[in-house]
Amino acid sequence: MRKILLIVLGVACSLTIADAQLLHVGLRGGLNLSDISTARFSLDDAVVSNGHTKCGYQAAFMMRANLTRHLNLQAELEYSCAIDSYRIDRGSYSRTANIQLRRLMLPVEIGLQFGAVRLFGGASFSLGDWTGNSRASLLAVDYDLPDVSIVGGVGVHLRKIFLEARVQSSTKSSQYNLYRIGNSVRSVKIKRNLLWSFSAGFFF
Repeated sequence: MRKILLIVLGVACSLTIADAQLLHVGLRGGLNLSDISTARFSLDDAVVSNGHTKCGYQAAFMMRANLTRHLNLQAELEYSCAIDSYRIDRGSYSRTANIQLRRLMLPVEIGLQFGAVRLFGGASFSLGDWTGNSRASLLAVDYDLPDVSIVGGVGVHLRKIFLEARVQSSTKSSQYNLYRIGNSVRSVKIKRNLLWSFSAGFFF
């Protein structure tokens, strides 16, 4: 179903671009902050809680079609690496586990351009995801990820260069991640799961 949806979106974008006859191609990259929140919970002989916010990164290839003077359609191929930090307490002993969540996404956005300012919003489709943890024996996480996320933000353009801030949120009404320590597993509800991104880019 997801592949069919992507094909339909690709065809629709191609037809729109062909009709607009004005296509811009560019690149962007920058930092992201994972804002994930769970209640403090016990697992095995440890207590797990949210750690400090860590910076990740993202990069994207972009195609933008100007439909009218103020309206544009943008599709991207985005690779991101977000870092979720967890604190693991065992009595007076505590450790930190940083989980890297890498995702390949296809954001499709409608933008409104007013002078140098662009407001945009749309959907981001998941093409693949991978997790990594240098301390897998300390804590492992199986993420409950949506196939489609909501994305929105604002950008400031200076000719072909721009700065941008965006936020990505899940379309699921509730999410439960699986946390593992050794042979112990626990499903925990995610109270908040946002990805804030700040990037700079340019169009050729």
